[in-house]
Amino acid sequence: MKIIKNDRSFPMVRFIFDTGIFMMVTATLYWHYIVSPLLSSESGSELGDLVLLVYPILDLGLLFAVISLYFISRYTVHQKGLSILIVGFSCEIIADLVYIYLSSQGSYVSGYVDPLWGITLLLKGVSGLHAADELNLPEEYESDRRIRLKRKCDSWIPYASAFILIILVSQHFDKLIDLQTGLYFTMSLIIVRQILTLRENEKIVGKLRKLSSNLESQVQQRTTELEENNKKLQHMAYHDSLTELPNRRMFYEHLKQEMSKAQKENHKVAIMLIDLDRFKYVNDTLGHEIGDLLLKNVSQRLNACTVEITENLFLGDENQTISKLQQLKGLGIGISIDDFGSGYSSFRYIKEFPVDELKIDRFFIRDILNDRDNAAIVRTMISLGHKLNIKVVAEGVETKEQLKLLEELHCDVIQGWTVKSSCRKIVT
Repeated sequence: MKIIKNDRSFPMVRFIFDTGIFMMVTATLYWHYIVSPLLSSESGSELGDLVLLVYPILDLGLLFAVISLYFISRYTVHQKGLSILIVGFSCEIIADLVYIYLSSQGSYVSGYVDPLWGITLLLKGVSGLHAADELNLPEEYESDRRIRLKRKCDSWIPYASAFILIILVSQHFDKLIDLQTGLYFTMSLIIVRQILTLRENEKIVGKLRKLSSNLESQVQQRTTELEENNKKLQHMAYHDSLTELPNRRMFYEHLKQEMSKAQKENHKVAIMLIDLDRFKYVNDTLGHEIGDLLLKNVSQRLNACTVEITENLFLGDENQTISKLQQLKGLGIGISIDDFGSGYSSFRYIKEFPVDELKIDRFFIRDILNDRDNAAIVRTMISLGHKLNIKVVAEGVETKEQLKLLEELHCDVIQGWTVKSSCRKIVT
């Protein structure tokens, strides 16, 4: 049977066990020190003994009310009213205990205990007045520090009462059978309460871990979104919205960098300007929409511009070469390695350099049908390029048989005389 169905039920379970532990200790002490002596006494008046026995039973009921009011006082704003009411009930219990003790000894005299009962009635009335005054108080009128202190005291009350019972039993362990029995029941309640508390703590820890995991996931997702948005904003800041080409701002920044570098290294910088003749005439005669389409078409052709480099370039300053190629890449210019396989390149350069296209040297294509080694090398180059997301071009294709084999190997682009006078054929 599942004892704790949800989080809201656990405070009630804790209240029941805390109250039960305290009442078990109190009932054990009542039995040992009050009820048991009354039952063993011989007063000669059965009615008098019965009346005296009723008082402890009623006092236990009052004590249950007192401890219940104390534990639930954290959930209400009537703090002062409840405190006064608790003191009033406590005075009533003390007055009854004094009356029982004096009556059992035959020394009760009217007037000794009566003022305590009067104080009890007075305190109950005052508590009602305070409760009425506190109806208009805000719920947060009590300081957090006071609430935390009270909750700490609440948690120690059942254990403190059990500790008192342990001390009493330890002094006369072999004689106080009734106290031992009460202690066994008390410890059983404490053990069950601790087990339930541990289970509830495990649930809380599990929920906290889940919340932490969800929070980390949300933070990671938000971070990724921010990074993507920053990249988009960065792109928008340095590129034209119509053509997606680098804009004037990027041009100025790159120009400043190159001019500064040229001054430090004592070399010159060249700027190439491209102009569209009679573009104003296009806008005036065909309209701005056609002019925009023209600009987009020109930009696509500029973006398709591919700079071809040979493998000998890798023999220079590697870091400087990578930096230059990355600058070209940032400008939207593609990088192609020409005559791949004929020089000194290695697979490491293909991975580290910002390469878009590999052109297989015609030396490997020429004997691809007759030389197994050449065929294996070409197959490996094509496979490597595809795995690195690099376009592969076969140069010097002169026969239909070579073209057919390269298509079977899924070469991306075919270039040679067999494709209409050194044209390029895109393999689909």
